[in-house]
Amino acid sequence: VNPAKVTADDGLADNAQATTKIVAAALTITKTAPAEVTLCEFIDYEIVITNTGNAPATNVVLEESLPDGLLTESGKRRVTSQVATLAAGESRKVAFRAKADRTGTFQNTATVTADRGLKASDSAKTIVRQPVLTLTKIAPATRFVNQTITYKITVKNTGDAPAKDTVLTDKLPAETTFVSADNGGRSGMGTVTWNVGTLAPGASKTVQAVVRTTHIGTFRNTVDAKAKCAEASAEAVTEVTGIPALLLECIDVADPIAVGAEETYVITVTNQGTAKATELTMVCTLPAEE
Repeated sequence: VNPAKVTADDGLADNAQATTKIVAAALTITKTAPAEVTLCEFIDYEIVITNTGNAPATNVVLEESLPDGLLTESGKRRVTSQVATLAAGESRKVAFRAKADRTGTFQNTATVTADRGLKASDSAKTIVRQPVLTLTKIAPATRFVNQTITYKITVKNTGDAPAKDTVLTDKLPAETTFVSADNGGRSGMGTVTWNVGTLAPGASKTVQAVVRTTHIGTFRNTVDAKAKCAEASAEAVTEVTGIPALLLECIDVADPIAVGAEETYVITVTNQGTAKATELTMVCTLPAEE
């Protein structure tokens, strides 16, 4: 309020006043982000800019440079948003997504500026973690035909985030027959599947599947593990061989015979096994009287 007074001779006087309201804009910024994400997830940032003053904020610009290891959804390192003018008391929201290319802690700062030197900043921190699955598969190196083959599979989460919705899929070798599986393993279409669920960091799960084969050959068995943001595979090889099993039969054709007569013996060798019998030698020992 600015008063003024005028006076003159003969007692002349008058006064008046002028009122001027002084206003100013003021900026605040609030930035939020998830506390933790996995490596395959986006980080959703939300920034709210508010003019807490009693005058418009003009030429409002939001700027942010992402730290090394972060890129926006469109593959950029720098975020710029022209907010233009914010009326007194008005708020404006700016949102964007970023993705990390490695695990770790990422903290970045957003800064908003406007005319008359207005400036405000805020930062947010996000920890990026990752589940890591490792698989081991144990199987006998050799088996005979018609014997069972037991596959022992162990999946472990060696990462620093839970492995959610973990599923094991064991692709059974061709020419094998499913016998059994533990821990709720389900057989179908030449595979055995286990729904393991969530594996906490450092946790592991072991399952088994049993098959049988009537064929000779090399049997390769592959198992895959898949979870959100993680996968792994492993293989085991079993050599299935046959075994020869000889049946020896000897009969005399004529029985009895007279002294001095000849006798005929029929000797039959049968391989009742599942593999060739090689380098066979037959030895017949005759009685001294013959």
